[in-house]
Amino acid sequence: MADTLIRQNGYGQTTIEEIATSADVSVGTLYSYFGSKGGVLGALMLPIVDQMERRAAKIIDNPPERGVDAMAAIFEAYRFNDDWKSLNILAAFAHDSADRGDAALEDIRKAFERVKKRQLRELLDRLVDQGKFPPTLDLDDVVALLYMLLISHFEDYLAARGAMPYEEMMVNMQRRLRVMFEYWET
Repeated sequence: MADTLIRQNGYGQTTIEEIATSADVSVGTLYSYFGSKGGVLGALMLPIVDQMERRAAKIIDNPPERGVDAMAAIFEAYRFNDDWKSLNILAAFAHDSADRGDAALEDIRKAFERVKKRQLRELLDRLVDQGKFPPTLDLDDVVALLYMLLISHFEDYLAARGAMPYEEMMVNMQRRLRVMFEYWET
C-alpha cells in the first residue's frame, strides 16, 4: 500500500495521512509503529537492502577474475530490485531530497553507506589476497573513491528522472571503473 503510493506519487508527495488511509489505520498507529514517514520507507526498504547485501556477498565470496569486473559486478548487485525503475522510491535517498531532516530516513541512508563501504572493502581485501589488486594502495581511500563513484552515478540516474536508461548509467560507471583500475593496477 505505502510502496504503491510512493511509487505512483513520489516519496515527497506522499503524506503520512495517505499512507494511513491506504493501510486502513490511523496516523497515530503509523507513528507508533514507524515513528515517521521515513520509518515506513525504512520498513519497506529492509528486505530490498538485505537482498542487495546477499547478492554482493556472493560476489565477494567468489569474485570474477579481473578486479574491474568484480567491482562492476558488486555495483550491479546494488541494483534496486530488478530494474532501478522505482525512481519515486529511490528519490527519497537522493542527497538533494527535501526529506533530509527525517531522522529515520537519515538512518537508512547511513546504514546503506556503512554496508556498501564495508562490502567494497571486503571485496578489495579479497582481491588483494588473490593477487588481483595492488596491496600498496590505501584501501580506505580506494573504498571512498569507489563509493563516491557509485553514489555519483546513482544521483545522475535519479536526476535524469527516467530519461537515462539504466544501461547507459552502467556503461558510464563501468568505463570510469576501468580507468580507475587501469591506473591502480599499473
